[in-house]
Amino acid sequence: LRIQASALGVLQEYAKSLLVRIFTSANLLAIYAKRVTLQGKDIECLRSLLKE
Repeated sequence: LRIQASALGVLQEYAKSLLVRIFTSANLLAIYAKRVTLQGKDIECLRSLLKE
């Protein structure tokens, strides 16, 4: 598989942006639960909410 450097850069930026959005949203769920530590269940809850 050959990927141009510019295409790889775009993919990396998109992946980074997606992860930031996921962790930011999951962190809001942790804050709502009155916790300061992000847990796996926050990401699971977010995934569940986004499926609906």
